[in-house]
Amino acid sequence: MENLYQDNYLEITYEQEKKQIVSKWFLPFSAKDEDFKQRMLIFADWVEKKNPECVYTDVSATHYILVPEIQDWVNGFLPKIYKQVGLKKLAVLANKDFLTQMALEQSIKDDEEAAYITRYFDNESDVNTWLGEA
Repeated sequence: MENLYQDNYLEITYEQEKKQIVSKWFLPFSAKDEDFKQRMLIFADWVEKKNPECVYTDVSATHYILVPEIQDWVNGFLPKIYKQVGLKKLAVLANKDFLTQMALEQSIKDDEEAAYITRYFDNESDVNTWLGEA
């Protein structure tokens, strides 16, 4: 496993054998939108550099709520990057907090023309099983 980035809010690793980027988000409820946006740009940059087949995003320790403006901002570029690199699977391990989960799901909308599949999970075991499937 290759460590790509780490700070108090975000950890990004790359697993070459799985062609998978793993991002773990630790944003508190009090995080500023700029904190999120800065890290999202770092994450997107690593996706472009590594061209993963799978992305595993763990937001189970995050309490930050994405407001609609930030959701639109993410949707304005991230799905395009996923298509550009040929992403096949996006797995999201979500916080059980309903409001956080709903905001997250709205921010990662499945594009009907997307070549990748997005699935939401509430436990890591199911994530790893799904990502391990061909």
